[in-house]
Amino acid sequence: MKKIIYLLSLGLLIGSTTQSCEMTSKEDKAKEATEKAEAEVQEANVAAEEAAKEQEWVVFKSEAERKIQENEKRINDLRAQLTKPGKMLDGIYKQRIEAIELRNAELRAMISSYESTQSDWENFKADFNREMDAVGKSISDFATN
Repeated sequence: MKKIIYLLSLGLLIGSTTQSCEMTSKEDKAKEATEKAEAEVQEANVAAEEAAKEQEWVVFKSEAERKIQENEKRINDLRAQLTKPGKMLDGIYKQRIEAIELRNAELRAMISSYESTQSDWENFKADFNREMDAVGKSISDFATN
């Protein structure tokens, strides 16, 4: 009888240990699945942010190119006005136009160089917009004077 009780106790002990190991194993698998899902969600978020940044860059670049071309047209108009005879300050005006033209070319170079590096987007965008506004203001000031 003692043997039977001993064997039954041993069987119950082994069964409960196996059952608790199975539960731990299931919990571990569930935890791993949750961690994997969280990692996949995080990767998807990063990919979405990168896609949004790329889209913003494409829009920004096309708008910048359009503004640079508009500046070139306005600079050419200023050059055409210089060909009219009778202005004593033509030499000074020509130098100012060339300076504006150089700044406009530098803007185009900024776009090209950023396209290859693409670092510090917010600072680049702020610097570029500030320079673009300065060129536009220079052209406007020149035209009104």
